[in-house]
Amino acid sequence: MCGSGYQVIDSATLTANGIRQGRVYLLYNTGNGYNCVVTLKDTNVGRATTVSAYLEVQGKTRSTDSGAFQYYAGPVRASAAAACVKWGGSTGGASYGSPFEHCG
Repeated sequence: MCGSGYQVIDSATLTANGIRQGRVYLLYNTGNGYNCVVTLKDTNVGRATTVSAYLEVQGKTRSTDSGAFQYYAGPVRASAAAACVKWGGSTGGASYGSPFEHCG
């Protein structure tokens, strides 16, 4: 979803009431120094429900993709070479937000 050259460097499971609602992924492209975040749904797939994904490069404004989507939110991309990032997302009443990490 992020495009060619991106590889998953981290992920988090989104769980609410003991049920896996989805997963949020952080990807990085070594070729261009961009990070990318995508949140994939595990429940209500094909039905428009609230999903979000965000990426914040330290010292810059947070970028967010949020709305009623059938399958996923994102991709949210930002140049993050030589910087730390906060990333996360939500779906099905479950959310994840990282501290600043993956400093490059």
